[in-house]
Amino acid sequence: MLITLYGADSYRRLRKLKEIIDAYTLKQGKFSRERFAVVEKNDLENLKGFLSNQSMFSSKKLVILDEPFEFEDTKALKEVFKEQVDSTDTTILISTTKKHPATFKFIEGEPNRFEEFALLKGKDLNSFIKNGC
Repeated sequence: MLITLYGADSYRRLRKLKEIIDAYTLKQGKFSRERFAVVEKNDLENLKGFLSNQSMFSSKKLVILDEPFEFEDTKALKEVFKEQVDSTDTTILISTTKKHPATFKFIEGEPNRFEEFALLKGKDLNSFIKNGC
């Protein structure tokens, strides 16, 4: 499963990321977790290695990717994502400020989750502040 959190409002986006990680931790108990910033080809290879290795303690994996759409080899990244779309053992959390390129449109479809965190303005911002963030 892929969960994408994107948008310029990093405060709400990162708060949602933490909520998801905490909920996953409560639900799964023991699992493998790793955070990657896919910037260079070596980073993608490390990600692939983590995804392909089997843990002795649990088959569940949580991967957190920061700004993966900045990576130049979008074709290779897309292949990695496509392999994990239907996985019940691996969850990939994508946190990014920019929306994904058009070739990654599939990450918006079921069974994936996709949530935008645009900057709040006007009434929405006032309401957010009044409700204690």
